[in-house]
Amino acid sequence: MNNKKILPLIIIIFITVSITTGGLVYFAFNISNFTTYGMDTTIANVYIGGKNYNQSFTGIQNEIVNWKKNATVTLNYQDYEEPIDPMLFKFNVAESLDTVQNGRHNRLKVSLEDDVFNKMITDYANATDPQLLNTIDQQQLKEALLQDAADLKLEDAINIGDYINDYTTLAKDLNTVELSLTETEVKQLMATLRGHGLTKMEIRPTEQFSLLETYAIIPDGTTGDLDESTVQPVFSDEELSIIGTGLYSLILKTNFTNIDKHIGVTLPYYSQKGYEAKVSYYDEEDMTFYNPNPYSFYITIAEDSNKLIFTLSGPPFINSITIVTDVKIMEPKTIIREVKTLDPDRKRAIPGYEGYSILVKRIVSKHNDETYHNHSIEVINEDIYMPKETIIEIGINTES
Repeated sequence: MNNKKILPLIIIIFITVSITTGGLVYFAFNISNFTTYGMDTTIANVYIGGKNYNQSFTGIQNEIVNWKKNATVTLNYQDYEEPIDPMLFKFNVAESLDTVQNGRHNRLKVSLEDDVFNKMITDYANATDPQLLNTIDQQQLKEALLQDAADLKLEDAINIGDYINDYTTLAKDLNTVELSLTETEVKQLMATLRGHGLTKMEIRPTEQFSLLETYAIIPDGTTGDLDESTVQPVFSDEELSIIGTGLYSLILKTNFTNIDKHIGVTLPYYSQKGYEAKVSYYDEEDMTFYNPNPYSFYITIAEDSNKLIFTLSGPPFINSITIVTDVKIMEPKTIIREVKTLDPDRKRAIPGYEGYSILVKRIVSKHNDETYHNHSIEVINEDIYMPKETIIEIGINTES
């Protein structure tokens, strides 16, 4: 075959191959425009059912832009909150679409570089408690952050406390309160507490503590139900009030909430103004509070001569907490009373006593700011003890 016949054949073959290759390439690049994802398919919060690749890609990119602009994801520990910068996360939309499973919810492929995450956690720990670095399960915490990003979750508060492996490594004595009693009272009360294993108690995480539920017990040590027909308390109301006053005084300098307590008619000798917590089994007057933290605290009761000593231990509070009492004195009135049984030239005084209006405030200085430039004030309780009038009796002449 001569060259004149071969050349046209080569040209024809070349054109055919080029057209075929071009068609395949065109098809490969545009098949996504003809293939749509199955119904009920989502990636993060983006529904892509019935949409093709390009439509889905654009829709997801738009939602990522919106998330980075508007997302509010924070790290929380106790009262400290730190926002996370959404721009730190890197998304891979193409890989997310390439691995999508039709007919179900899918998460976006997202990453957070190790050095960025490590700096984030280190800065947070330095702002709260440096010991957190040694106790946090950093891998699980990072996965929680990535999960929020993978779902394009616009709002979330991630509690660091949920990722602490061992709280005992953080625990320390936080506060101590002493109540002065008689030695006999202290020995008797401590003997009963020891006999029922109540010298140490756990304040459980995210639970409401009730003094009556803890101490209203029958002699064999089982918990009572406040039904006096079936349960007899081990402690007298006076002893319960002593314990209540100690516990109340102890937990004021915490972040515990929902504090509820009662007071008597007059301030008992063992309590300072504003710190009484009267407890009565028969009147069902309780002392309660709520532990909002995801970990336990412990209260121990000990003795030292004529003192009852209450100690709170657990992970330290990151804020500086101060208790302030505003005391207003209410002077007693004086009443003049004529008494026939008293000689006309005689007087007799029946003394009364002052009353008090006591406002108990908790001042929380954020991030241990001792200057109180960044603080909150919470009124915990207002105790009012009414004054008792002083009576002056004057004798009168009964002869007419």
